[in-house]
Amino acid sequence: MKLKLENVDKISDKLYKGRAKEFTFRVPVVDVMDILSSLGKKHLPWSDRQTIGPQRGIPLVMFVSKDGLARYSIGTIEQGYEFTLEVRLDEAAAEYVVKFEYREPTEVTFYVGDEPAHWQAVVNDYRGYVRVTPMRAPAAAYEPTFCSWYGIHHQVNQKWSLDAMRLMHELGVSTYIIDDGWFFPEKGEWGSYVKTGDWRVAHEKFHNLNAMVADMHAMGCRVLLWIAPFMVGKESNTYKSMAKYLRGPENRQVRWLTTNDEQALNHVVDTCARLINDYGMDGLKLDFIDSLPYGEANGLGTFYERLKSMFPDKVFELRQMYANIFASQYGMIFRGVDTPLDYWSNLSNMILLRAFTPEPPLHMDYLYWHYDEHEVNVARHMMVSMFFIPTFSFDPMKLKPAHKAIIRKWLDFYNEHRDTLLNKGFRVQKLNIVVGDNSKQIVGYFQPDIVEVDGAEIYVLNGSESETVILKREGEYELHRVPIGEYKVVK
Repeated sequence: MKLKLENVDKISDKLYKGRAKEFTFRVPVVDVMDILSSLGKKHLPWSDRQTIGPQRGIPLVMFVSKDGLARYSIGTIEQGYEFTLEVRLDEAAAEYVVKFEYREPTEVTFYVGDEPAHWQAVVNDYRGYVRVTPMRAPAAAYEPTFCSWYGIHHQVNQKWSLDAMRLMHELGVSTYIIDDGWFFPEKGEWGSYVKTGDWRVAHEKFHNLNAMVADMHAMGCRVLLWIAPFMVGKESNTYKSMAKYLRGPENRQVRWLTTNDEQALNHVVDTCARLINDYGMDGLKLDFIDSLPYGEANGLGTFYERLKSMFPDKVFELRQMYANIFASQYGMIFRGVDTPLDYWSNLSNMILLRAFTPEPPLHMDYLYWHYDEHEVNVARHMMVSMFFIPTFSFDPMKLKPAHKAIIRKWLDFYNEHRDTLLNKGFRVQKLNIVVGDNSKQIVGYFQPDIVEVDGAEIYVLNGSESETVILKREGEYELHRVPIGEYKVVK
C-alpha cells in the first residue's frame, strides 16, 4: 500500500518538491504500531500537533511496526524552516492524515519512503539526502561531566561546587556545569524563572566565582555555566529595558527575546560573551531554546554561528528537544531530555539522539539515583552511559563507597574503550546496542534478545534482567553467562 501525496511533484526515487502553505500526506494504518520522530515515540494517537523548526526537533516522522520497521516515512530536507506538523487519525479511511503547515507558501523538498526498513536505516538514508556537514566539537566536549542541578538545584553555591567537584574529579570527572540558581541570592522556588534575564552572579552564593573557576582549572577541570539566553523574567531589569524585543504571551512570569531582531540578538550574544570572558568559563549550557515562540527563531543559526566564531574552543550544551541536525552544524554538545532516576528512559532517549545526530558529543541526561540504590542498578546507569558520554548530577558527598567504586570502575572502562564506544559504528536492536568492528565489538545487552555480532572479541555489558546472554555469530548461537551489572569478554 502506498502513501497518498498532495501539492508535490516527484523529482527522484524518494524526493518530492512543492510550493504551498500546506502539504498533506495520507498514511494507511497497516502493520503500524508507533509514530517515531527525534522527539520520541508515541503509540498510535488520535491526533498530535507539534511545532518543528531550528529550535525544536528534526523534520522526519516515521510510522513504525512492532518489530521496528519504518513502514512509511515523511520528512523535509530543509532543516531551518518552522512549521507545524499535525498527525490525525481518519478512522473511516483507516489512515493517518499528516499535514505540514507553514506560515506562508514555502518551497519544500520532501523525503518520502514507503518501503519497509529498520527505522535506524531510514534515519541514515534520510540524513544522506539532507547533506548537512556537522562541525566537530572540541576534544574537551567528550570528557565525563558533573552538573549541580539534581544534587542541589537552586541552592548551588561556591563551597558546595568546589567540594563536589574535588570528589568527582577523584572519580574521573573533569567538567563541571553550574546550573540554575547562580544569579539570585535566595534558595528559589523550583520551576520559577521570574529572576532570569539579567544574568549577574549572586555574590551571596559565589563570593568569588573567578577564584573558584581558577581552582577548578588548577585541578585540570573545565567549568560551564547555565543560561537560558532568550528567557526574560518579569522581575529582571531586562524585562523593562528590552521590552520591545520580547515576544510570546507571558507564561510563568517570563517572556522571550526574539532572534529576528539584530538589537535583540546582539544583546543575547553580548551577554553570553560577557559571562565567558568575565569569569573564564569554558562554555555554556544553553537551556530552553525550544521555548522560543513560533516565528521567533529565524535568527537562531546566526546566534549559534556567532558564539562558535567568537569562542571556537568553548563548549555549548543543548538539550534533546533542540539538539537537532540544524544545530549540529555549529559544533554543540547534545544532551538527552530530563529523565532523573530513570536509566531505561535515558537509554531510549539517547538511542534516538545518537541515531538522528551521531556526530556531536552526546551527554546522557545527568545520571542520578537514590543514595541507597541497589548496586546493580547503579551499574545499569553506568553501563547505559558507556555508549554516550557519562554525565552525572547528585550530591557526591552523600555517595556510598560502593557507589563511588562503581563509578570509578566504569569511567575507567569508558576511557579505555572510548574510541570504540564513540567512533566505531552504532547499531540498535530493540534497546540493545552494538558498537565496534570485526576485531572488537562492545554490546550493551539491556533487553533479553538474540543479538547479532561479528567481532573476534566481544565485550558484553549485561544490564538486562537475565544472566543468560544470547549472541549470534557466523550463523551460530552462543549462550554466555554474564552476571547482571557486570561485563565479560567473549572470544
